[in-house]
Amino acid sequence: TKEEVKDLVAMLRTLEGEGWQHVKAPTEFPQ
Repeated sequence: TKEEVKDLVAMLRTLEGEGWQHVKAPTEFPQ
């Protein structure tokens, strides 16, 4: 779900820090 994707992206951003600033928002996440 979109909520799950948001949670996953937030977690990855927290883990990766600046690295995720260079990655586009995953609008085409596999379902």
